[in-house]
Amino acid sequence: MIEAQEPPLAADSDPATQAQGLRILIVDEHPSVRAAIRRAVAARDLLVVAEAGSADDAGLAAVRSEPDVILLENELDDAGGHRVVRSLRKLLPHAAIVLFAMSFAEQDVVDAMQAGAMGFLEVGIGAHALQRAVRGAVRGDLAMSGDWARRVVRFMTSRDGRGATLAGDLGLTARELEVMRLLAEGLTARQIGASLGISTRTAEGHVAQILRRLGARNRAEAVRRYYEGA
Repeated sequence: MIEAQEPPLAADSDPATQAQGLRILIVDEHPSVRAAIRRAVAARDLLVVAEAGSADDAGLAAVRSEPDVILLENELDDAGGHRVVRSLRKLLPHAAIVLFAMSFAEQDVVDAMQAGAMGFLEVGIGAHALQRAVRGAVRGDLAMSGDWARRVVRFMTSRDGRGATLAGDLGLTARELEVMRLLAEGLTARQIGASLGISTRTAEGHVAQILRRLGARNRAEAVRRYYEGA
């Protein structure tokens, strides 16, 4: 049962205070969940500036509060989270949107990333991990656990037998596709290098070339393009 929804709520109306950290909008239909997330992201450089309990209220709150990060429930109003992501990105294309859910399937993650989300997190994530994900999303990092990133990559490359043709479709070399898959799993350049038996500098060079080939501004955007092509 959907609980009574609250109107968008400004968390702090003092402009001086709002300017001190990353601005966060929390969107979930359950006030108790919003309260738990608000406590989890409490940090000197993270500031919850608004909350919303519905998709419509989320749009209004986003426009009014201009958040840097939107933490969004995946099944808001019984609608797919990717649909809400598309709507919010039209209103605030610069905001990093990270979805969260109690449970989800690989297709949910693919749909969300294709819609423009920066990541997908489980509700039970720890406070420190959530804070790191929020900060990373603003920098353009993928906000997703390594385990889930690997599951999604396996799902994408096997669902339609697309692995053999994906490199050509994306305009990547076979080696770059190897690097891209590891990048999509959340690995750093150092980890990619160790996995492929190449130096960190060489791995960084491959990553830079991938960004150029895909026309991506950062790693998360490159992963999103990769999801779109798979």
